[in-house]
Amino acid sequence: MVTRMPAVTLFCAVLASLSGCCPAVWQAYPGDARAASDVARLVAAVPELRIHAVDGEPTMCLRDTGARAVDVAPGEHDVTVRWCRPETEYLPGYGAVAVLRIDAVAGRTYQVSGRAGLDGASFMVMDAETGRVVSATGR
Repeated sequence: MVTRMPAVTLFCAVLASLSGCCPAVWQAYPGDARAASDVARLVAAVPELRIHAVDGEPTMCLRDTGARAVDVAPGEHDVTVRWCRPETEYLPGYGAVAVLRIDAVAGRTYQVSGRAGLDGASFMVMDAETGRVVSATGR
């Protein structure tokens, strides 16, 4: 017996696959999704910032768009971030990339932020609960 997929469902599936949208939270560890208490979450705190890789593994979608939130396993990770803001395209910080090393603790949320200035871009990762900066680069 052959089952047909309704045209609207098929259209929506194709559109979703071509849209290039990242999931709400990218999973940067192998296997099934884990409980929030078993992972650490990295969240881009400003719209211009994208999390492009964790430990060298890309978190990018079809349109080369990095993730805005990433779950990682506890432990040390190298997090690659990128600053991209169209209205600052001609400033030195536009498109700046940095690798930030963090020691992620399960159950914690970390805010990843950055800013661009005339002398380039700077980035930092802060524990959202304590406000403590756990990694930073730039000025």
